[in-house]
Amino acid sequence: MHQTKRVNRRGRIVNREDSGVAGGLCVLVCAAALLLLPVRTVPGAEPPQVRVKANVVYGNEAPDAQMLSAFLVPSPQPSPVLVQIISGGWASSPPRDVNPEPFRPYLDGGISVVAVAHRTVSETVHWPAPADDVAQAIQFIRARATDWGIDPKRIAVKGRSSGGHVALMVGFGPDRAKPGSPDPVARQSSRPTCIVAGSAPTDLPQQMTALLKDSNRQGYLWERLCALLGVPVDALTVDELVGRLKPLSPFHIVTRRRLRCCSCTRGRPMPSGRATRD
Repeated sequence: MHQTKRVNRRGRIVNREDSGVAGGLCVLVCAAALLLLPVRTVPGAEPPQVRVKANVVYGNEAPDAQMLSAFLVPSPQPSPVLVQIISGGWASSPPRDVNPEPFRPYLDGGISVVAVAHRTVSETVHWPAPADDVAQAIQFIRARATDWGIDPKRIAVKGRSSGGHVALMVGFGPDRAKPGSPDPVARQSSRPTCIVAGSAPTDLPQQMTALLKDSNRQGYLWERLCALLGVPVDALTVDELVGRLKPLSPFHIVTRRRLRCCSCTRGRPMPSGRATRD
């Protein structure tokens, strides 16, 4: 059994017993003030003409990896935007084809989409590089809100698996904004207003311990976790490795924050109360 945090109707974080592990857990966190409400479309209407910004570099540290592609819907008012994280096993690469069709349900609903790639963890790139990159991408997007016709106050970040983990860590982690910076991007907040995380590892020590018992996953998963931490593959025992994963776990960093939370386990939503973050 595994304890997960949830928020009761009085706004207090409480524990709940849950038998699910990382691969079966889907967490959806939505800001009550936002909830990217789509615009209803007329059946049979022509799809909107999407403006595309392809392979835009948002970072200077690794410009070949720190790229995004934006699919911007025409709208008389600034549109909400979904930031889709491209990530699996904390590996990522810019999309080869700039194709808006996978995002058509969002675009048809009046929501712009930005697909974001991050640096892949490796022998030379470690945590928190993926989260830093996605946070910087959100700042970059906010800095271009006027030019791109998007609403900087309605930005959702979405990912699955490691992408969901990164989304949660960006959402619940520190704001990277530097208000006094001469850089207009650095002055922007890196916090999303809405987080959508599918099959995301939320309690890495507990969940990775369970997954490492699977002999079919041991080699690949061990290599990715060592790369994530920046340690040689033969440097740590299992207990030592999982012990270092606690600071990388959304479960262990989330406190009280002004968000309305809803946890979904095995497709069953659990409505909960309002949370506030210190």
